[in-house]
Amino acid sequence: MPHVLFILVFLPALGAAAVLAVRGRVARRWVAFSVFSATFLLSLSLLASYRWDRGVEPGDPVRIPSLQTVGIVRSVDPVARQAMVELGPGAALQRFGFAEVRLVGEYAVAADRGHLASGRTGFGVVQLVERGNWLGSNQAQNLLGIDGLSLPLVNLTTLLFLLVCVATWTMEDRAAGFLALLLMLETTMLGILLSLDLLLFFLFFELSLAPVYYLIVSWGGARRQYASLKFFIYSMVGAMALLIGVIAIDVNVHSLDLIELPHRAAAVFGPSGTLGTTGAWLFAAFTLAFLLRLAATPLHGWIVDAMAEAPAGLTMLIPGTFVMTGGYGLLRVAYPILPHAAGRAWLVMAVLGVIGIAYGALCALSHVDLKRLIAYASVSQTGVIVLGTATMTTASFNGAFFALVGQGLIAGLLSFLADVIERRAGHREIDRLGGLAKRLPRYWGFSAVAFFALLGLPGLSGFIGQVMALFGVFQARRNGFLLLAGHHGSAGAINTIIVLACIGLVFVAAVVVVTLRRIFFGPERAESRAFADLGAREIAVAAPLTLMIILLGLFPSLLVFSLSNKTVEAIDLLMHQNSAFGPASTAEGRRAGGG
Repeated sequence: MPHVLFILVFLPALGAAAVLAVRGRVARRWVAFSVFSATFLLSLSLLASYRWDRGVEPGDPVRIPSLQTVGIVRSVDPVARQAMVELGPGAALQRFGFAEVRLVGEYAVAADRGHLASGRTGFGVVQLVERGNWLGSNQAQNLLGIDGLSLPLVNLTTLLFLLVCVATWTMEDRAAGFLALLLMLETTMLGILLSLDLLLFFLFFELSLAPVYYLIVSWGGARRQYASLKFFIYSMVGAMALLIGVIAIDVNVHSLDLIELPHRAAAVFGPSGTLGTTGAWLFAAFTLAFLLRLAATPLHGWIVDAMAEAPAGLTMLIPGTFVMTGGYGLLRVAYPILPHAAGRAWLVMAVLGVIGIAYGALCALSHVDLKRLIAYASVSQTGVIVLGTATMTTASFNGAFFALVGQGLIAGLLSFLADVIERRAGHREIDRLGGLAKRLPRYWGFSAVAFFALLGLPGLSGFIGQVMALFGVFQARRNGFLLLAGHHGSAGAINTIIVLACIGLVFVAAVVVVTLRRIFFGPERAESRAFADLGAREIAVAAPLTLMIILLGLFPSLLVFSLSNKTVEAIDLLMHQNSAFGPASTAEGRRAGGG
């Protein structure tokens, strides 16, 4: 389908107009449900279009690990499974077996721009590219594309919005405005994930604030005015920091194309560039913007009040999709564009990640409000994401990305279950609940999966992200990896970070055990005897999230890593090329770690 990404981004916005134009609550609800469903199905169709498993083809940029060099494929012999590769301009062709070459794509190699313009981009990296001039300038483009990072998050986003529509089906209070704002929020979320122009990325990033603000202030709880104002102030600080970064990049690099930017920025902000100090400040601006959106410690203050006062449905989207775009920004923008500055700041980021894991868990232990507990548990999980990005290895990036996907599912399910019990009980006080396991067996079953996934139980999605992130920290201890090879870190500092992270995860386990005991076991409360178990519509919301949590825990390579790994490898190679040392000095270490 031509312009499929453009249609995917703006279909919900058109649906919002249709919801406001249609009369009748039931008709509006079905229009919204149809648009959410169509958007979800369209996002699934991208899985069929995304060529994550294609072989070597002429014109592909490739890396030859044994020679520590890169080249371009000129011809392919599929029978002999060999490729003729040109190693550098004017060099003679050399024959390699398919097993001897690594496809790396546009993010890793400054390949021919015509290769991208034709829509036939590198394996596992940017595909289905849609390009058009915007504002009459080549530096402000309507540039959309999808790769192994954005595709899983797009699928998760469209699924969550569809489930929120089902979860809020019986809502009657100004339902048209509520649904229209949800649809507009979905457009901004998809725009962030699919934008390959930094200015377009920023516009969607800032526009996403308005729907969330109005949803909280119009449909929120008793302290909605305070919560919405706090959310808006925090978010605007992040948006302004991102805008400063965008302007500085445009002025100094003269490009906003996220595919070209890493290569161009390296010449300006890299170790041999003239603006290395400016690059450090730019990295600080980008990370401030994305850590605020990610609700990472100590910039998490807004999410606790927002989660406590947000209306049902939005509580699923704040930790599930809105926060997720902050982690995506780190992986898509901050680290690929400014790897040298990121390497110098690794210890600060790692310490923030470790503190976040422990601090979020300890705060969750001290709260009796179920939604605030879930908000702090989400803050703890963002610590894993920050730690994974900080150490800058292939495994840690994969772990951080998987934790993003897992958090969207786990936090979305926990928030939905908190909304369910609040509707039954009229409150969220954990100490007034108890003995619900016997009274509400279906509710207990879904809650057990969600909480044990939060704990990191093997076989569930939370385990994969935590383990991969920690493996990545271990990788960073080796001399061939970026932190030690670039003289940014020491093995002793990395060892300390590993120990502290593991201690923090023990606190997360305590949160899960204590919370499950307080809510589901012990003496049954008199008021809970009137609670009804989950109905068919509520099961229809909880079951897909639970199923995905289990499937991602059992088949992570098939469902996520098969899509994301090549993109992460390409970003890893790019960071090595554009930091203080070239790929030759790190090839042995990256091969040893599977990078």
